[in-house]
Parts: sequence; structure tokens; C-alpha cells
Amino acid sequence: MGPRRRPGLRRHPAPTETLRGAGAGRPAGTRDGTSYSNDPRLTAARKIIAKHPDESAIQHTRRLNEQHPGTSAAVWRKILLAARDQEQK
Repeated sequence: MGPRRRPGLRRHPAPTETLRGAGAGRPAGTRDGTSYSNDPRLTAARKIIAKHPDESAIQHTRRLNEQHPGTSAAVWRKILLAARDQEQK
């Protein structure tokens, strides 16, 4: 007889227990309604882009962070992307 295996101590999940295809999150292509649509930071980002169209996104982020401290660079990037997307439409 081999060693006794306790049923709750499996090292690897069985193939039927994987999390692939769990269906969590929003469906693809639903990015149009961003959460920044009524955000005053979006208006500020549009103004910065209009005043300085030749600057890079990093420079825009620095200017915006001076005006509105406390917002991370990653959030400013998303807001700038939303502002540019709405300009192109």
C-alpha cells in the first residue's frame, strides 16, 4: 500500500478547476463610455492638449499633475487617452 492521500491537499488543481474563460469583466468593445466622461480632469486635459499639441503625453502629464496634484501618472494617461479619443470622433 502506498502513502495515504488526504483529499483536501492536492498540489495542483484538476484540469476542470481552471479559471480560464470565467467570463469576468466587461465584454470587448465597450470602452466608449469611460468613467471620466463627467470628470473635471478630462476638461483640464483637453485644454492642455489644445494649448500644447506638439508636446508628448509625459509633458502633458507633468503639467496636469502640477494643476491637480494627487492623481497618479497612470490615471492621467487614461484621462489623456479618453480626451484624445473624443477629439478624434
